[in-house]
Amino acid sequence: MGTPCSFDAGQMTFAGSPVEQARCLLRFVKRVGEVDNTPAVLPQVLTTLLSQLLNLGITKSQLRSYLQKQGIPESTVGGSITDRLCHADTDNPSAPPARYFVIHDTSFKLKASETFDPAFINTTNWSGNRLATLPRGKTHIFITRLGQTLTDKSYLTPWRATQFELKPNHTRFRGLFLHHELVQPRKGPGNTDPDSPDPGFTPEQYVRLALQYVIASVRRGNWMVPTFHCVLDLGVGTHDDPQRFDLAAWGAALDDVLAAVRAERNATPSFTTAVTAAPVSFNTPAASSITSDRRGGSTTSGLQGQTREPAPGIVVIDAVETLTAFREARSLGPARMVRQTRTTSSEMTIVEQPDYCWGRRSLPNAELVEVSQGLDSSRGVFKGKATFFGKGDTEDEGIGEPVFGTVQTDSSVFGISLKKARLLEFGLVAEARGILHPTDKGLRAIVEVFFPDTGRLVRLPLVDIGRGSRGAGAHCRCGAHRGGDGISATPYRKRYQ
Repeated sequence: MGTPCSFDAGQMTFAGSPVEQARCLLRFVKRVGEVDNTPAVLPQVLTTLLSQLLNLGITKSQLRSYLQKQGIPESTVGGSITDRLCHADTDNPSAPPARYFVIHDTSFKLKASETFDPAFINTTNWSGNRLATLPRGKTHIFITRLGQTLTDKSYLTPWRATQFELKPNHTRFRGLFLHHELVQPRKGPGNTDPDSPDPGFTPEQYVRLALQYVIASVRRGNWMVPTFHCVLDLGVGTHDDPQRFDLAAWGAALDDVLAAVRAERNATPSFTTAVTAAPVSFNTPAASSITSDRRGGSTTSGLQGQTREPAPGIVVIDAVETLTAFREARSLGPARMVRQTRTTSSEMTIVEQPDYCWGRRSLPNAELVEVSQGLDSSRGVFKGKATFFGKGDTEDEGIGEPVFGTVQTDSSVFGISLKKARLLEFGLVAEARGILHPTDKGLRAIVEVFFPDTGRLVRLPLVDIGRGSRGAGAHCRCGAHRGGDGISATPYRKRYQ
């Protein structure tokens, strides 16, 4: 099975220099999780980086320029590259920021009739390569065999995805590791799946994994130590991933990515590299809301911006709108301009909308999936009604409750509300002496809503407390915080408002 790498729990670090740690943590994983005790032979590029941890040789502006020219939204690679990383001990500021870059494979088992034919497993003919069908609440980043990435949890979110982190009766290791799932099909008899394709991963996956390693390290401020899931779990778990991982191939991809990003140092923008088509204007209607006693209300100018295509198959809408709001006859503040970015790729749109709260909350992203297979039958999935509320709603002031950051719902924001009883039941809010208080769980929760009539699915942050009960049929699930019936949602339409 192999000997676990020595770990100092007090210092939250493995034994030895960064190079020695990586040679232990990247030992080759054989079939059914067998690991030799012989240290890994690292690619020269990785040895060089880990020998000079603080010598990044890359600035955040270079990295951002590279991502923009490649048409890669930051929301798909772990969040803004200017953000920090999560810290250990569940994001305790006094604990170290994430140190280890964990490499997994998804071990998606194929049907008995399916094979490892590259024309199948390396195309969207296989569901494992469709971003919209990937499971949620599992990792930080998914990387498909086509080289596409999906942010499941941002790098700001402390997350545990190994037995090494989960087995101890404490949470100090939560946030010490960043997790990356490489999509890989498996086969095997019965309920087992020991067999993997050869080669195990595609060149596109190695390139995107190299890019994620650069992004994570630049955000941390020094090169992170990579590790395989199986090796990390030796002695405490029975995982066998990643199977057939080629360190030399990843090293070559890392060399190429580093060269490309560092070349941005003297790069000058040009119309040929920045866009593939001229931008076109984009706007949504203005709107206003006001209560019957006229003591509360809000207005929005509607979004004004542009639609562009930075790369084939990727469409980005970048726009701003101006908001005003008052409650109990008092203004919530001066008029404010907020920005919203919608990035569409592979039948999924990611909406970045951090600034729609009059309170201090940064609103999470929303996701709009054009074609979905729906929700599974696991605990917490329920049928309900989804109704529109917020923009153009003449029945309220167009502002959400303070417990969710006072989101301006009379706007182009994408969000959802649940009834108070369900919010309390699942710890999404807390109540003391009749007053609701926010919880970290509720502020981070993402609610999935599936519309059987259209086959569309949305993943939305909580923005208000639900009241309505009429509307389109929907199946719902509240992210990792399962449960709920009686839902009032902002269902997504093909023409966004």
